[in-house]
Amino acid sequence: MGPRVTRSLGDAAVSAACFLAVLAGLLAADDRVRERVVQTLSGADAAGWGRQAAGLASVLAGAALDQSLVHAPLLVFTLVAVLLLLFMVRT
Repeated sequence: MGPRVTRSLGDAAVSAACFLAVLAGLLAADDRVRERVVQTLSGADAAGWGRQAAGLASVLAGAALDQSLVHAPLLVFTLVAVLLLLFMVRT
């Protein structure tokens, strides 16, 4: 494998890890997400997986929105801190 392929695989692995970290955080913080994930994974009907995945995605989006609204000041502070750190490192 060439360096481009290994870099692409590494980027994909990091993206998947970040997604799983966000999902784990939402599972820990929101009961709606936990219930929907358990309901989706326990369903044995393969035909309903599309509907269940769509329902899970809507619950995840709603929980992420609720959590982001609750923690908006902390998010803004963190974003500004990261930007300042990047500018300090760059100069």
